[in-house]
Amino acid sequence: MTAPLVLQLDERLKHTLEREATRRGLSLGQLVPDLLEEGLRHARRRRIRADSARVGDYVASSPDALSLFEDIGGAHMAGTSE
Repeated sequence: MTAPLVLQLDERLKHTLEREATRRGLSLGQLVPDLLEEGLRHARRRRIRADSARVGDYVASSPDALSLFEDIGGAHMAGTSE
């Protein structure tokens, strides 16, 4: 389901977006949703990486957590093969 969205752009940003739309062979109305989706995917990946890094830092600093990961093992663990 789509809904209208009103954006007020300064001339510089509008010109930049129009050039990018032309480069991609899209209209400005098609480009904006594409850019928003790209930005959301990027933000989600960045958040997942940050969460993974926090888990890794925690595991590295916690003997109990490290032990749990060593007990689980599997092909993803360094130096193991299954």
